[in-house]
Amino acid sequence: MNPLKTLVIVAFLFCSITSCSQVNYGIKKVNGYTEIRQRGTLQVDDFGNPVHTEPIIIHTIYVEAPSNSKIEWNLAWWHGKAYAVAATLSSSLPMEVGIGKVSGQKIILKPENGNKLWKLELMPTNKKGNPPSKKSKGIILEGKINSKKIVRSIDQLTELSVPDAV
Repeated sequence: MNPLKTLVIVAFLFCSITSCSQVNYGIKKVNGYTEIRQRGTLQVDDFGNPVHTEPIIIHTIYVEAPSNSKIEWNLAWWHGKAYAVAATLSSSLPMEVGIGKVSGQKIILKPENGNKLWKLELMPTNKKGNPPSKKSKGIILEGKINSKKIVRSIDQLTELSVPDAV
């Protein structure tokens, strides 16, 4: 067989195999949660009619990753708006997240041995720009793991129960 043909076939096979592989970047699990809070005191106009106020939506993401991975989260995107990410390493495990609104069950997260659990809290920011991907219907996280840029989409968010305002 011609050496040039062999080289072309090997290069094609290598490209095919590497393009089909999925890279996880060391992230084991990602769970997204939402709390929708209503304001406690209703605002009324001069005639006593309630004035509509937007609910407060709180997004929290939990990321399970190996203990040796170095993660830096830059921004998050939700419905085209940018959010700053405050990441904290969960020290008390297992982590009780809350109660699922639909299931009524407690949600408890416990990372596997050798992994750590990060809590990411999203806060609105004034940063402008476009999300890295417009395909996601949920939250898009943008960051770096061990100096490699990553984009992670969280399409399914679990709504948590919130106690009634007093």
